[in-house]
Amino acid sequence: MNIFNFNDYKKFVQNWLEKQPKRGHGYYAKMAEALGISAVMVSQVFSGSKNLSLEHGFLLADFLGLNTAEKSYLLLLINYEKAGSHHLREHFKNEIKQIQKEKTENLKAIVGEDISLSETDKAIFYSSWLYSAIRLQTSIEGFQSVEALVKRFQLPREEIMSKLNFLVEKKLCLLSEDGYRMGPQRTHLEANSPYIKPRQVSWRVKAFEKMEMPKSSYLFYTAPMSISEEHYTELRRRLTEVIAELGSKITQRDPEKLACLNIDLFDL
Repeated sequence: MNIFNFNDYKKFVQNWLEKQPKRGHGYYAKMAEALGISAVMVSQVFSGSKNLSLEHGFLLADFLGLNTAEKSYLLLLINYEKAGSHHLREHFKNEIKQIQKEKTENLKAIVGEDISLSETDKAIFYSSWLYSAIRLQTSIEGFQSVEALVKRFQLPREEIMSKLNFLVEKKLCLLSEDGYRMGPQRTHLEANSPYIKPRQVSWRVKAFEKMEMPKSSYLFYTAPMSISEEHYTELRRRLTEVIAELGSKITQRDPEKLACLNIDLFDL
């Protein structure tokens, strides 16, 4: 659901609630807790004439999982509703129209192009397996809401939200009326990238954790060996071919589970 399509922040929140599980039943209480106000006050705002303060609007943006630009726009909508004079309302109204115009013109370009992460963004994205995991999980049906992701990963809501906010801001995930979805951009690291090691380590740590909780569907294989140079080279070549073949066949079409493949081959 695109907040930039709305001129009224209350209607945006009401539409957002409609898209949540059970059509948002019980979410006023969660929202009230996040904003530090009573559920009655929340109801009076979104069902009546009261307005949120900018401070509460800032907290609401975090609760809704808005990125930086969306948060600023939400605060602008609140200012528009709270404006005490006709001239001030017109000022905010014109600002709203200008932002909507810019977003409409730039939407196709933003969605259609791959996003090149900055070095700082790469350092964040590859610092933890969770960024990739959450991003990939949103491609699977049933995991488009924050609550579903919290339940899936068994982590605090705040941690999931912080990761989602980053992914949405960098267009690695998209937020629409259906919830969070993995963006069309692909991530790739060059072989000499300094972020290769942190990425590999973070996922291998997860593999070690899974070894402590074995399941029949898991496969862990370790084979120390003495081998000829010729056979070593042949083994590496064949594994590389398998990886390339798998990469060409694995798509994001109708994914059903989140998985990770680790293959290690090295000489001592």
